[in-house]
Amino acid sequence: MDTTKRLDDLQSAVESAVNKIVRDKRSQCLRAFSDPDFCTCLSEELPVGASFVNYVRVVTTTKEALGYARLSKDDMQAVDTIIAARETCVRKAYEGRRR
Repeated sequence: MDTTKRLDDLQSAVESAVNKIVRDKRSQCLRAFSDPDFCTCLSEELPVGASFVNYVRVVTTTKEALGYARLSKDDMQAVDTIIAARETCVRKAYEGRRR
C-alpha cells in the first residue's frame, strides 16, 4: 500500500508540473500573440520539454541555421514536432476564422 501511495503521489506531482509548464507556455504565447485559440493549441501540441522561447527560435530560424543535420535524433525529432505543432495550430486557427 505504501508503494502505491508513493506512486500516486509521484504521478500527481508529475501531472501538476506538466500542467504548470503548459499554462506557462500558453501565458507566454498570449503575451506575444494575443490569440487564445492559437495559444491553447500551441501549448498543448508542443513537446513538454520545448519552451515557448524554443518554439520561437525554431520557427524563426532555418533548419540550416539551426544546424539540423548535425543534431541528435532526439533533437531533430523535437524540431520536427515543434514545426508540426505550429502548422497544426495555424491551420486550426485559420479554419476557425474562415467559418
